[in-house]
Amino acid sequence: MNMSPHFTLKELTTTTNNGVDNSPDEESLVFLAKLATHYLEQIRRQFGPLRITSGYRSRALNSVIHMASRDSAHSYGCAADVQSINGSDVYEMVRWVVMESGLDYDQVIDEERGGGRWMHIGILRPRHEPSPRREALVMRNGVYSRFSVVLREPKNGDLKSPQQKEKLP
Repeated sequence: MNMSPHFTLKELTTTTNNGVDNSPDEESLVFLAKLATHYLEQIRRQFGPLRITSGYRSRALNSVIHMASRDSAHSYGCAADVQSINGSDVYEMVRWVVMESGLDYDQVIDEERGGGRWMHIGILRPRHEPSPRREALVMRNGVYSRFSVVLREPKNGDLKSPQQKEKLP
């Protein structure tokens, strides 16, 4: 079953925890389709094909995942953890979501644990906040901090200041 042009229900619900039922209910299917169509597809357009490392998690599955939030957005079909198959940097993916995408995300996290690194993208959960929090975080081995954009020295061809832009023909 396709949830969007490039994402299937299977890849959004696959788990390595065999024996745990991970079947989404009807409401979660609606949110998975929204997540895939309006968020994951835009991220894919920017960074190329994505690997879903964690998508929907039933309450039973979420309860056996180490360090998973008890009220995880994953359990509503409102979050996915992704990696770029083309090797795009997770920091750059999060920076794009926060600074350029225009996505109305609830939470985006540059996560790293156990040698793996991925981006968590979450949308507004039902019966929670009245509007997206637009929370951007970094998580390293279970410790969370605010995501911040690192300013870099301009490369050749980059504009050094907004004023220089006005001087261009």
